[in-house]
Amino acid sequence: MLDHAEDLRKKISPAIPMKRRSALGQFMTPSSVARFMASLFPPASQKVCRLLDAGAGMGALSAAFLERWATEEGFQFMSAEVAAYEIDETLRRHLENTYSGYAEKLPVSFQISSGVSSGKQPAKLCWVRSGLHTLFSIRHTRRSIARRSIVRF
Repeated sequence: MLDHAEDLRKKISPAIPMKRRSALGQFMTPSSVARFMASLFPPASQKVCRLLDAGAGMGALSAAFLERWATEEGFQFMSAEVAAYEIDETLRRHLENTYSGYAEKLPVSFQISSGVSSGKQPAKLCWVRSGLHTLFSIRHTRRSIARRSIVRF
């Protein structure tokens, strides 16, 4: 499935204007980089892995992590919950396709969101521009995430 995301990246990335990619913070992470980043996670023994993939794109980073979980020792999760945020509607559709293959093979659930708040309640998480254009939050929410042992890219 990561290879599928890589094929899509090669096909779709050149078609997206550079100004749009820059404005949305889209990096289109190559599978080799995603695998390397997934290799950096230390062994973990909690029963449920909660993975936050902010700016998920087509899901390369979380897909690499899930592939590592499926093929290597060191992670002893009974299940995983992936919260993925992607503001580009086209990429969100591809993200859903990337994740569908994992849902058939692993005990994993996915929550995919645009990250855009709807309704009158303020969003607890908000988009900010950083070195990796990642999803950030207010101090209270970051601490809450840390207490819940959520693995973050």
